[in-house]
Formats: sequence, structure tokens, C-alpha cells
Amino acid sequence: MRALVVYASWFGHNRTVARRIAQELEAHQYTTVCAPISQITPADLIGCDLLVLGSYTHTSHASKNLHALIDNTPLVRLQRMEIGLFGVRTPNGSTDGIDELMLHLAQLDLEPAVAPLRINLRAPDFLPQTWLGPEVEERIVAFADELAEVGIAA
Repeated sequence: MRALVVYASWFGHNRTVARRIAQELEAHQYTTVCAPISQITPADLIGCDLLVLGSYTHTSHASKNLHALIDNTPLVRLQRMEIGLFGVRTPNGSTDGIDELMLHLAQLDLEPAVAPLRINLRAPDFLPQTWLGPEVEERIVAFADELAEVGIAA
């Protein structure tokens, strides 16, 4: 099984979460690549069984580059893989980049394999968190485990 964990990150939060997700998927025997969206092209999705997209939220929007990856990847390729979404957000309760990516996928008649992982940042401290804390760590592991199970069952 092959997984690709792609993230957009301004302050390092999504990078930290993405690396932890990738680590957990590898524990489930996935061959996993974890990379920022700036290093990924649609050709990198060839042969993927699992695509995990992580986006920051900027004025309630996801990364434009993640949208472009979805748009520039042949639909048949996206239909052949399981998709997971995660992201960090401010805890103000408004819509976020994950909502926007879910809508984008829905417009293509695609949906995430599992419920998206949303992690609230501690406002106003948006500096990179190198230590996630036990509750966030547990949620990341549970999310990755659920993705792995769905991917193996497919």
C-alpha cells in the first residue's frame, strides 16, 4: 500500500501533524511519502492508494495549491484512492480550509474516507508547536489508524 501525505503549512503546524500521520501510516505497513504541496505534482499520485491532504486556514480558505493538485489530477486517479483531510485552524468556529476542500471534492463526486481531522490552535499563540500534547497526539494517531484500516479494507 502506498500513501502520500501532502500539506500546506505557513507556521509549521500542518507539517508537524503531517509527519506524525505519515509515521503512523508507516507503522501500518504503508510506503509513505510526506511532502509539502510545493514539491508535489499530479504525477506523484500515480499508484497511490491513500492521499492525505492537510491545509492551513487563511481567511476561511484552503491552500490554492491543494485545490490545483485536485483539479490537475485526472478524476479517475482520484477515484481509485482513499482520501483523508486534516488541518489546523483558529478556534473561532467559522468555516475553514477543510470545509472548502470537502466542498471541492464533493463537486467531483468524491468524499473523504473518514471524518476530517481538525485541530484548533491555541489563540492567540500561533507559533509552531513542536509538542502536540497528549490529546492532540491521540487524535492524530486515531485518525491515521482509521485511514489505514479503510485503505486496507478497500
